[in-house]
Amino acid sequence: MRNWHVWPIVAAACLGLALAAAAWLAVSAWEERLAKAKFTALASDYATVLQTGLDGHLVKILAVRALYNASNAVDADEFAVFTKQITEGYEDTMRLIWSPRGTDDERDLFEREARASGLDDFAIRTWAPSDSMAVSPPRKEYFPILYSTVSSKRAATFGADLNSEPVRSDAIQVEPQDARPAHTG
Repeated sequence: MRNWHVWPIVAAACLGLALAAAAWLAVSAWEERLAKAKFTALASDYATVLQTGLDGHLVKILAVRALYNASNAVDADEFAVFTKQITEGYEDTMRLIWSPRGTDDERDLFEREARASGLDDFAIRTWAPSDSMAVSPPRKEYFPILYSTVSSKRAATFGADLNSEPVRSDAIQVEPQDARPAHTG
């Protein structure tokens, strides 16, 4: 009966193991809460910075809209001057375009005027993600890209009719709401 003195050692070892496991669980839960709190704070900071940037760009885009609403006609030079400060520093990631509304009755004149202004091969074309956009068939209404902040005329996709692509056409048909930046927090 010499085994009786082993039981207190086994009990102490089990108690130590149970306390270590409990401590590990408690520290794990605490570290997880701390990590979530840090992540939430960091994500909130990034969200605020992103929202502020978007609000700033929306204000600039609304200024372009105001220019066109206040003008009878805006030419390519005015568009370039007005949009230059908006895209400054963002030329590689931001693009502004002007796609005026045109009707089928105005199409021939519109295309001739665009070619006369320096867009030699301008034609209203059906939008496509590839380089080969076909000349648009007759439609009631067009929204072809006439001006673009993209420096390369090839990349600018002049003449692409935004109304020929279903998702964009749906967006065009939506009546604009009072577009003011939303302020968060």
